[in-house]
Amino acid sequence: MFNCTKVQEGKGFLLVCGVYSTVGVGVLLVVVNVHGPCTNNEKSTPWNEIADIKRNLSCTLWCIMGDFNAVKKVEERKGIGISSGNYREMELFNNFIEQCEVFDISMIGGKFTWFRPNGRAKSRINRVLVSKDWLKR
Repeated sequence: MFNCTKVQEGKGFLLVCGVYSTVGVGVLLVVVNVHGPCTNNEKSTPWNEIADIKRNLSCTLWCIMGDFNAVKKVEERKGIGISSGNYREMELFNNFIEQCEVFDISMIGGKFTWFRPNGRAKSRINRVLVSKDWLKR
């Protein structure tokens, strides 16, 4: 059973906080669904807002997932030229992951989550990030 205690919508994300109970034991957890903006100058807006919320919520179980429209490293983007703006985006995205103290769950199967219809470009822009305590559950 899940008892929702907070819902917050931001630019590019929806956050749900609540108590998940099994056999009379309840734990507070936060799940965030991200749909990041496509433009480079707006991509870090939801990341900053989520990181601020995480700093101010006394909850250790976090799952942040969805379409971040960003990659962590050059190898996660093929067929698309990498510019200096992309390096800055990667730096900001990696800083967000570090600030939130979450871990990227490895994928099984393919390495990419988005493909251009002609198949020439592909990226890993969708992912699931979880806190250390989430991994322990």
